[in-house]
Amino acid sequence: MASTLDAAVCTIGWIAPMALELSPAIAILERRTTMIVPEDDTFYHVGRVGDHWVVMTVCPKIGTHPATTVLINMRRSFPNIKHILLVGIAGGIPSYGPGLEEQIVLGDVVVSYPQRGTGGLVHHGFEKAVLAEGGQSLPPSSTLLKAVNTLRANHMLQPGTKIPHFLRELRLNLKPEEQLEYQDPGAEHDILFLDGYFHSDRQHLCKGVCDFSQSTQRSHRGAKAKRERDTPRIHYGIVGCANTLVISSALRNALYTEHRVICFEMESAGVMIDSQALIVRGICDYADSHKNKTWQKYAAAVAAAYAKEVLLLVPPVMQDKRGSPIPGFVPQFSQDTLDCLKSLAFRQMDSRYLEISSSAIGTCKWLLTHDTYKQWVTSQRGILWIKGKPGSGKSTLLKYAVRSHELRHDDIILSFFFHGRGSELQKCPAGFFRSLLRQLLKQAPSSLSALVYSFKERCEEIGELGEDWQWHNEELWQYFESFLGTVLETRSVWLFVDALDECGEEHAVTLVEWFKALLQSALSTNLNLHVCFTCRHYPITSLGFKFEICLEHENGQDISTYVQARFSASPEIHASTILDSITGHANGVFMWSRLVVDRVLALDRRGEGIDAIKMKIRSIPPDLDNLYNDLIQNMDSASLDLIQWICVATRPLTLDELQWIMLTRNNSTYRSLRSLQKTADHSRLERQIWTLSRGLAEVVPTSQTQVVQFIHDSVQDFFLNKGLSRVDSGVSSPRVAVGKAHLHLARICTRYLAMDEFDGSTTYNVIKFPLLQYAVSSWIVHIKQCDMNGSARSDLLELLSLASNDLVKRWARIYQAIEGHSNDCPPEGSTLVHILSRYGILGPLELLLRGGVGSVDRDFDSKDGRGRTPLIWAAENGHYAVVELLLATEKVDINFKDSLGQTPLSRAAENGHFAVIKLLLTTNRADINSRDRFGFTPLSWAAENGHYEAVKLMTTTNKLEFTSADDFSNYKPLLCAVENKHERIIELLLDTYDVHVNAKDITGQTILSWAAEHGYSAVVKLLLATPNVDVNSADSFGNTALSWAAENGHDDIVRQLLATGKVDINLEDTASRTPLSRAAENGHIATIKLILETGKADIHTKDKFGDTPLQWAENNGHDSVVLLLESKANL
Repeated sequence: MASTLDAAVCTIGWIAPMALELSPAIAILERRTTMIVPEDDTFYHVGRVGDHWVVMTVCPKIGTHPATTVLINMRRSFPNIKHILLVGIAGGIPSYGPGLEEQIVLGDVVVSYPQRGTGGLVHHGFEKAVLAEGGQSLPPSSTLLKAVNTLRANHMLQPGTKIPHFLRELRLNLKPEEQLEYQDPGAEHDILFLDGYFHSDRQHLCKGVCDFSQSTQRSHRGAKAKRERDTPRIHYGIVGCANTLVISSALRNALYTEHRVICFEMESAGVMIDSQALIVRGICDYADSHKNKTWQKYAAAVAAAYAKEVLLLVPPVMQDKRGSPIPGFVPQFSQDTLDCLKSLAFRQMDSRYLEISSSAIGTCKWLLTHDTYKQWVTSQRGILWIKGKPGSGKSTLLKYAVRSHELRHDDIILSFFFHGRGSELQKCPAGFFRSLLRQLLKQAPSSLSALVYSFKERCEEIGELGEDWQWHNEELWQYFESFLGTVLETRSVWLFVDALDECGEEHAVTLVEWFKALLQSALSTNLNLHVCFTCRHYPITSLGFKFEICLEHENGQDISTYVQARFSASPEIHASTILDSITGHANGVFMWSRLVVDRVLALDRRGEGIDAIKMKIRSIPPDLDNLYNDLIQNMDSASLDLIQWICVATRPLTLDELQWIMLTRNNSTYRSLRSLQKTADHSRLERQIWTLSRGLAEVVPTSQTQVVQFIHDSVQDFFLNKGLSRVDSGVSSPRVAVGKAHLHLARICTRYLAMDEFDGSTTYNVIKFPLLQYAVSSWIVHIKQCDMNGSARSDLLELLSLASNDLVKRWARIYQAIEGHSNDCPPEGSTLVHILSRYGILGPLELLLRGGVGSVDRDFDSKDGRGRTPLIWAAENGHYAVVELLLATEKVDINFKDSLGQTPLSRAAENGHFAVIKLLLTTNRADINSRDRFGFTPLSWAAENGHYEAVKLMTTTNKLEFTSADDFSNYKPLLCAVENKHERIIELLLDTYDVHVNAKDITGQTILSWAAEHGYSAVVKLLLATPNVDVNSADSFGNTALSWAAENGHDDIVRQLLATGKVDINLEDTASRTPLSRAAENGHIATIKLILETGKADIHTKDKFGDTPLQWAENNGHDSVVLLLESKANL
């Protein structure tokens, strides 16, 4: 790989002062490689961090001047470097800030930050132990500073960092014998000697030399010095740099007193005097005479982990063809393109990809040399199916494959990672196509200009996306297929799709068929398209793919490498046969290995002997399902609660949300959130989650926060299908257990919304109230799931009693305030009956109907802020049983019109709910001819949206009314079908609906004329087959169907019209223009030839301005048309 990587792709420079600081830095890289640049004789390490290619190197020796040389060489060899980081270890001042209250301890991180007129670094020299100021520095780049400020704010809002997570990943990428060296040494090894007490022997370390009674341990330095393991504090301030180390507490303190320096090192001034760079230092000693090598490697790892956290927030830097960097994407795209990209994006779109751990060092490399994989790569096109059992490592392997192909700079690389535990868009085709279209638009904007134009046009004509219109699955599918074909004409495309099974059986099978159709199309056009997807063995079965890899047959060595790395810190286990035993019984399932390793390490920490551990391993079930069952034995109620919440949450819960759920559950009698005690200690909460879940749940960092989820999809499958009912002995079936879990969360959401803080407010701070957004958006979902999963009537009654009229009003008010743009947001004036009817929640609605509950409004025909009644909501969403229930009350107006003039029947027809339409018509009271504010009848709406069966049903009722044959409003349904090219419906209406096909709209245009203007060839064919159609009917401007088709160059339609033998080819419009004149003006030479071939066209006719068709062609520069008409004129 080193030989194929282009140095121009590297945009981040990373300098480490010493080798021990470089090792953990390399370990955070993905797609690691090495490069030797002969010109500067330097060895570079290159790899990915997020969206960036990072180049790393180490200084040849300590000091400012070597760092200067390193930077000069790096910039020459990698000309597109935009940002510089200096990452390593340093000494720190123990106390700083007002009253010296802030405490820096060993293992903390210091980040250079502009203060007191400096760029974050002050350079000093020392002459005979006397301080002499030498200069100041440039600040870090504005982009790096923005990332630092964003991260700093995130840490304030979400206490703690992602450093613990990154440290765990980092250690797994080190050699086993190195991992222990980079562990947190622990607070007991953090010794601070008193000021004025000097180290007496510079040849030896403190142990055995210094008087430890002259020192203070971290535990005695107060609350601000306390740290959880692997959880440092980040300090922002001025870094001091000199050519010699600070070697006394007196000099250290003098630097702080005069210049507020809190960190001391020796390299940065060589870089930052002339360049902008960010300094990140892990604290390994206190910058005094007492040196402490115990903390050096850990401090280096902590600094590298923080630097990674910053880089993940830095926008990517792209290169133009000359290789010069272009920060971000803004200069590349127009505002319209940026708006279109934003419309396709959705929350957590890339979160699944980001949360998948990178492959451990030494794993996954076999894929690139696998015969099947190489054949797929070298073929011109093909589908590769990587199949495997749950937990076999498919996602990690595919992430590795995506990273490998990102080196193909001229190719288009697309990827999507389905997420069964994520939001709806993360696991459905709509999200899949939105993401792919967005990636395609970013990588090939010129090929997708039509998409941007369509988006802009729709925004101008309809309104704002999200409020007035939405992207629909079918159009996204069509757009992507169309634009992919355009892109493939000039570039190769690689499409990677992970966890196809997680989008559901029906969608998975459909997408695979779509993949095959794409490949077949590429085959016929000789285009380069490669598709790779991962999936379990079901629902996709053998579909005759040429390229297939079964993962559990290939990853045995990877599992062995992983287990060895995990056991590296336990030499006794590593030397035993336990490793081989686990690897041999894993059967290709990484997840099984992980859980067993966790159990073995837990036994080892408790002091169990090797023989006892071996015996426990032999008793562990050999498959995941039974292993999970083994782990949940004797779970208590607190564990059950946690499992329930994770299982049925509508999306992954954040740590803060989960903490408030716990508090609201445990303190159900409180009415104010102020009464509840919340701790900011996320580390303690993480440990609690791990303990309660028996290691089956974990905290995963995302781009904005940390979420709680199961360690694998198979865990959630297990609990939903059987595990919940096994843990909770009080339920009779898995279905009831799921209903009970939803009931639990529905109660918590209701109680949270009922808290005093939300009474009467009009603005709501979702940061101050972390559970508010979840409670607002998920409350009704949990109630619906309670009903669907057979919750007891008494439980439903309890929920309804909590959901008073005031609470429903409060819920709607809060929803409007924080998510008013959402389609799910309830209008003002909504009652519980409206909400239950809208979402089809039948059980609670029946309970209200039978007798009422507390203070809940029982008006079944009231209207909300959109003028909609419960019946309209139920009909619009196709809830047959609810519609039936409401009609049975005989208290609802079946023809009530909402604010847009639509009735229940109109709403049902618009959305194609056949059974509801039939039910409403069966009452003989629904007005089938009712028109809304736009003149649409129920039949018009069904025709507009292509609901064939609904159209067929309504046309056979014999209740459709007509005013007169010439009233065009009668023909609105047919026009709606024509406008949307619903050919079956057009044919049906022409056959069964009493249509006067020559009726005209307010501009005098017939349906044939309209179809001809817009190029709907198939529709024109249907209309021409209709008896009595007038092909020469002219609109208010004198245009006929032939005029419109000729003007727009619709050759096929012109051909069809001419073939009737009925068109007047020289019929003039109100400007005396003929079809030939219109075609000549626009240069449609094929259309002109068709007209001339009839032998009837008058090429000399003049319009009212005196211009002939030839003159129109000359005036508009259509030279080929001019030549053609001149040749005909000379005959």
